[in-house]
Amino acid sequence: MSSGGSVGSGSADQLEGYPPDKVYYPNNRAILCICVCIGCSYQCITEFPYLVLSHGGGVGMAMLLKTFVLTAYKAFQDGCSFYYFLQAFQDELPWARCFTWWGASPLNCAERDLDVTRQCYSERTNLYKKSQEQKYPPTNNDTWLSVCGRQFHVPTAEYLTDISELCRDARRHSEYAFFVHGVLKLTRGIDDVGGIRWELLVCYIFTWFVIFVCSAHGVATVGKIFHVCTVIACAEDLFPQVRSHNNINKVAFFVCIGMFVSGFPTITGGGTYIVKLLEEQTVKGVIGHFIPLAEIVLVMYIYGLRRFSFDVEFMLSRGPNIYLRTCWIIVCPLALAFACLQRIKTIRTPVFFNVTIPGQYQALAWVIGFAGLLQIPIGAFSSVMENIRFPLRAFEPEYQWEPNTINRVNAYFEEIEDRGLGVGEESSGAEIQGILYDATEALDISIDTDEPITFRPEMG
Repeated sequence: MSSGGSVGSGSADQLEGYPPDKVYYPNNRAILCICVCIGCSYQCITEFPYLVLSHGGGVGMAMLLKTFVLTAYKAFQDGCSFYYFLQAFQDELPWARCFTWWGASPLNCAERDLDVTRQCYSERTNLYKKSQEQKYPPTNNDTWLSVCGRQFHVPTAEYLTDISELCRDARRHSEYAFFVHGVLKLTRGIDDVGGIRWELLVCYIFTWFVIFVCSAHGVATVGKIFHVCTVIACAEDLFPQVRSHNNINKVAFFVCIGMFVSGFPTITGGGTYIVKLLEEQTVKGVIGHFIPLAEIVLVMYIYGLRRFSFDVEFMLSRGPNIYLRTCWIIVCPLALAFACLQRIKTIRTPVFFNVTIPGQYQALAWVIGFAGLLQIPIGAFSSVMENIRFPLRAFEPEYQWEPNTINRVNAYFEEIEDRGLGVGEESSGAEIQGILYDATEALDISIDTDEPITFRPEMG
């Protein structure tokens, strides 16, 4: 836990025999920039699972799995962007015309002027708005279209009526044809993996090289590549002994290698279907909706709004206002619950590039998502089993939950006691005994805690 806006490594306060402290964000501006990057990022309501990973796992492990899946295909998208960046240096842009060298043919590519492109886009947009208003029920005679990446279906009769013959041409304009046939080399379906896209492989390797160089510098660069740094931070908390600079570089290297290998199928001809399936059915479908709901419920209702607000006030010298507390305790849980129900209601068979994904691959995507969700009950059960003699301790902060700056630890616990947020006179004997049990493990001393502790009022 950080005890201030600007936190260093804490080397001056480092105790002998303990693992090195984690490297934190350099200043308040860096934290603000990182929060903006995270808040604006795709499906990232929160990306700091290491805060809970070191205190029981559960949601943190679920977020770790989500981040791993997310990074697997985000790196592929970054590789495609770098490929476009290199192609932009040619005298004539390759997507300006239907060139045969990248796979264009009269059957899959048509050169259109700007006016025709605008007309076709306008017709598709109007048809999309109409489909949202009419709420057409899905049938076997529908035509699937896409506008700005949004897939939608309309009855074929409506499609023939609202889309002009010029825009119904099965051949795509050169920009789209270059992306599908020149960059992706898209196959007929997810069953047809196809060959490796060697140009994309080079860009993919370069992408991961840049990610490794940035992530090896620690969380100070997390605003740029925070997905990978999230995984590295989790590794730090699971294995504190690796926090030295050389070890962190090794951890970053092996994490990047593992993610590089896991995302390798995405650079094949059928890899785009894998990317879209993971994006729609795993990240958007299961993990992206249910994990934030579980996270906010656990923090606000189990850890407690008062304790969380106090932690914020202790770090920033200013507590959250009534608006933020209302959003945390009421608005956000209800909004996330509504989003989960809406997602369940709108589940449908995924169709990418007019290709329907077979059921077995959909099931695999859902299994990956549920594997992340299962980390929450597994983490809860593990925490209860660790405190089997005093199960209520599983719902309390751990003994080591304190500011990382040693000279502020006493002030933190004194303030908790003054406000009645910690263990006080009204606490049960089992709760006190649980803390003593944690202390015996932390200090490596022997205290007899087998008998319950009872309290009796003093007689005046």
